[in-house]
Amino acid sequence: MGSLDFAKQCGDECDDYIQLAMADETQLPKGSFPYVRALTRELGFKAGIPLLLSSYLLMQPGDFENVAKYILVFVTRYSIIGNLESSGMEDLLFRLAREVRAVVKDGDDKASSKQAADAIKQALATNCPDDNSVKAAVIKETTVLDSSDAKYVMKRLANYMQDPQKQVVVGDTNLEHVYPQNPAEADWGGKANQEKLEPLTWHIGNLTIFGKKANKKVENFEYPIKQPKYAASQVAMTKEIAAEYGKWDESTILDRAAHLAKLIVEIWKFDNPSRV
Repeated sequence: MGSLDFAKQCGDECDDYIQLAMADETQLPKGSFPYVRALTRELGFKAGIPLLLSSYLLMQPGDFENVAKYILVFVTRYSIIGNLESSGMEDLLFRLAREVRAVVKDGDDKASSKQAADAIKQALATNCPDDNSVKAAVIKETTVLDSSDAKYVMKRLANYMQDPQKQVVVGDTNLEHVYPQNPAEADWGGKANQEKLEPLTWHIGNLTIFGKKANKKVENFEYPIKQPKYAASQVAMTKEIAAEYGKWDESTILDRAAHLAKLIVEIWKFDNPSRV
């Protein structure tokens, strides 16, 4: 089947496409919903829709759930962290979407469903940055995130670091920039120092998760004012910043990024993707 024919077939499955794109909880298999929502709503990852659609229509629910997780691992390592060329990623995902339809002829065939899911895992893992490459990318000064990617990555990291009995309630928290987006002109060492820190505003090492009310009270203040507020936070990630760092500068941001890089490869891994 050629690309145009395949695209037409996907178009003919419009209702299913919409259910996926909108992450319709009433229509999706229960276990897969959080992962489909992360891909389509949180990240707006349209390139993954053809593979999701093929898997949704033909695979067993558990295999479909795993495919959604594998795509999240892949896009985080390849695109969000690795910042690798997008056309190669899109070509790979589109090819895998077609291969699912070639392998799984019958939606009730559990063996072919599992075979297709395993093949997707292998293909994505083979074409993905390995752990060392991911860690190296995280600590690059140029590795900065956009708003949607930052919220997704930092909230997963925050929950991973949290006590299981005290998970971060997403609706009660905001993304927090330690070095703020809009510092006062004379704060943070003045113009000369702000020019050094500004490129790192959206760097992983400069981001955390903080309570909405607390965030509004301290969002543009200097670190000595923020530090005791962070220490009182219920978010383990933010509390750790206050405990580990007495100052906040470029070296601090990159040091913290190196610490978070170790956690990133534990969360976004193909062999245990349950935390994505």
